[in-house]
Amino acid sequence: MSLARLSTCLVIPTCLLLCACSSKDSHASTAAKSGTPAPSSTAPATTTPATSATTTPATTTPATGTPAMNAATAQTAAGMPTFSMPADKDLTTTKSGLKYQAVKTGSGPKPKATDTVTIHYWGWTTDGKLFDSSQSHGIGPVTYPLQKFIAGWVEGLQLMPVGSTFKFVVPANLGYGSSPPPGSGIPNGATLVFQVELVKIGT
Repeated sequence: MSLARLSTCLVIPTCLLLCACSSKDSHASTAAKSGTPAPSSTAPATTTPATSATTTPATTTPATGTPAMNAATAQTAAGMPTFSMPADKDLTTTKSGLKYQAVKTGSGPKPKATDTVTIHYWGWTTDGKLFDSSQSHGIGPVTYPLQKFIAGWVEGLQLMPVGSTFKFVVPANLGYGSSPPPGSGIPNGATLVFQVELVKIGT
């Protein structure tokens, strides 16, 4: 799913890390000899039956931390971008308040507001919690009309030549404001950080 304004369509990655923990308790068999010796023979030893082993079924529980943090760990493990907040000196601020950094500048054309674009993206809150990415859904880059994105992306993507990778720091008024998608993990009024790769223009 993308960060489109059509509906509350931003989806938290489903690749939460899980950990399985199991315990297995067993009791060793014990045998004790008992009885009073007879004049002509020794009473046979008696054996206490071994206690049967008891196995506790394995349980699967979410790894510690919030789902967003777990997703970020999964992204790191897969060799995908990790979060870093750009320094102010590395950011350019537009009149609207959008801040961006060119991580890589491509040589292709720039999209227009009416174009459809194909992108890879990763989105974090400013404390580094990953809340969504194109690759976390296992579908590769996503393709959408540019006008369907949040305002910060509509503006920012038009600054990018095809082949570029930019970081955007999107204030709430250019993002989801006070109405983030339910279940997204995005706080009300949150500034968001994105890394976006513009793959191509057109379908």
